[in-house]
Amino acid sequence: VRRKLEVCPDDTYVHEGNTCCECAAGQRLEQHCNATHLVTCELCEYGTFNEHPNHLDHCSPCTSCNQPNANLEEEDACTPGRDAKCRCKKDHYCSETKCKICQPCKKCESVGIKVPCTSISDAVCNTEPPNPHVIAAIVVPLLLVILGILAFFGYKYLKRKKMQQESANCTGGTSDERNPIRDEPIPMVEVQPLILDIAETLGWRDMKDLAIRSGIPDTRIDNVRLNHPYDAEEACLSLLRIWVERKGRNASVELVQSLRGSGKRDKAEKILEILRK
Repeated sequence: VRRKLEVCPDDTYVHEGNTCCECAAGQRLEQHCNATHLVTCELCEYGTFNEHPNHLDHCSPCTSCNQPNANLEEEDACTPGRDAKCRCKKDHYCSETKCKICQPCKKCESVGIKVPCTSISDAVCNTEPPNPHVIAAIVVPLLLVILGILAFFGYKYLKRKKMQQESANCTGGTSDERNPIRDEPIPMVEVQPLILDIAETLGWRDMKDLAIRSGIPDTRIDNVRLNHPYDAEEACLSLLRIWVERKGRNASVELVQSLRGSGKRDKAEKILEILRK
């Protein structure tokens, strides 16, 4: 019995003459494919991850941000598809690309700070207490220069605005006012009955982009993809259901508006046709 034709959402590799699908990010290889069976993958265990599609038989251990005296804290938690991301604690810095230990920033209590401490560089202290007269001598002329520049550009802007208004009065309005580009109105309809057609039109990549821009957490998006590693259409449908549930009654309007706003007007118009059925 031959195995059925397998559609691989990621890449493929060859094992003993058989072309097998790569395991998705967040998974590891459990068993290679053969002439009768598809490849078997398992989700990375807690505390481990694989960031890219692979056919490894193990997952990498997550980076720990809780090492004693390292002065690190966790910025992003480890997920099966992504390693943890650490950062320096407040008032600490590290100038190395991959930090293992963060150093405390200088205080500069007696002389004042010349350059503030950042996450990648230490503070620079003044060599002597700042002289208020010197500060005034620097700040006052600088403020005058800035005000002068702002006044100049403000004058140029108002003058150009006045010329445009005079031109509009002579010609009966600007070209945009005479020939407005209007988007067709968007009906507010129930999306659930149409969700299969909408998901098919959207596709996984645009649905993922829509979810990210609407504030759905990356971990939830990753989990949707991991639940459907070999079926991008089902993953798109599942993520669209989550998005519609968050948006409620206004989902149809926000869907078309968001696609138009991101430059995907052709796809927005196709979905608009589906909403009008």
